[in-house]
Amino acid sequence: MGEFTGKRVVITGGALGIGFATAEIFVKAGARVAILEIEESYAQGTLSRLGGEAADVLFLPCDVSDALAVEKNLAVLMERFSGIDILVNVAGWELNKPFLDTTWDEYRAVMDENVGGAFLVSREVARLMIGSIPADNTSMCEAHRRGAEAQAQPPVMVRKSGGVIINVAGALCRGGHEGYALYQASKAALIALTRSMAAELLPYGIRVNSVSPGFVLSPGLRVGLRGTGNEEKALREFKEKQPLKRYGMTQEIARTIMAACGGDFAFAWGSDILVDGGYTLA
Repeated sequence: MGEFTGKRVVITGGALGIGFATAEIFVKAGARVAILEIEESYAQGTLSRLGGEAADVLFLPCDVSDALAVEKNLAVLMERFSGIDILVNVAGWELNKPFLDTTWDEYRAVMDENVGGAFLVSREVARLMIGSIPADNTSMCEAHRRGAEAQAQPPVMVRKSGGVIINVAGALCRGGHEGYALYQASKAALIALTRSMAAELLPYGIRVNSVSPGFVLSPGLRVGLRGTGNEEKALREFKEKQPLKRYGMTQEIARTIMAACGGDFAFAWGSDILVDGGYTLA
């Protein structure tokens, strides 16, 4: 029995790139994995690549920036898994566009997905980890919508139970890079959110950290570089800027995420773990 055998792991954006590599490594470690992914069309291929019926994997089509969708899908997840031990927030958008040409709608979309999604999923998962539910057994968001009277009902603290939340941020937010103003801003905000979450959730034994990859060869990176107008040229130029003269691999980031979820990182709370091949040293 390994450390993660039977652990219930939720991964947002788990169909591609770092998210998929993270799902794959947890499945191989014997974990039960639930993937929240906005692209429903990825379901069959993702489940097949993760081992098909032999693997205990649940694929839930979900826009993580939609509060109602998050609640609905987590309810389905709880019916299947009856609890959550680990959450990894990977879902994000690597928009690459000149600052002066960026629209307000794009700003909101990037922030909603990269920060808002992590906030919404983390909030609901943390409540489930704590075992805190409204006294009338409705969801927290539903109670909020009912107004001040519903909010006046304090949640019932059923139990205290530890858990782990990892937010995937980005090393790029530690510097400045043309074309990535919104991406960098969103990831910097995510690191700040991580630290505040860590402080507030520490009394409940929920450990929160972030992992900040550098440039990783993934579909997300290619989407971002496509915005330059010449994806292959941008790939070559970005690689030359890396101290190791290579891109990171999704599996390298996934192994770091798994390590951060384990007992060896039990003393790390509110930390941002850089995995950038020395990019921030250059």
